[in-house]
Amino acid sequence: MTLSADLRAFWSPVLLFSALLAGVLAFGDLESPLRAVILLWFMLVCPGLALIRLARLADPVAELAVGIALSVALATVVASALLYAGAWSPQAVLGVLIAATVAGVGLDVGRRRA
Repeated sequence: MTLSADLRAFWSPVLLFSALLAGVLAFGDLESPLRAVILLWFMLVCPGLALIRLARLADPVAELAVGIALSVALATVVASALLYAGAWSPQAVLGVLIAATVAGVGLDVGRRRA
């Protein structure tokens, strides 16, 4: 396995665990000193990185940078769409981003196995 393949295998469980943890903290109304840090990590990194991995960029640093930019863009688009639809809530935005993360990881893992 190459370094790139090792990094690809590393990210899938990290992204899924981050989505699970963000969901538990937000929807379970759990109070923790790390809640804001974990939710910020999830919102800034996970959705975009899960989706940009489908593009199979050769450079892992570029993949991370574009993933962060895509995460910010996705959060903005989802929040704006829900606001214009009259259905905005922080939990709804987080739910859509969790779904996007899980779908992106699922597609990437399925593509690697095929």
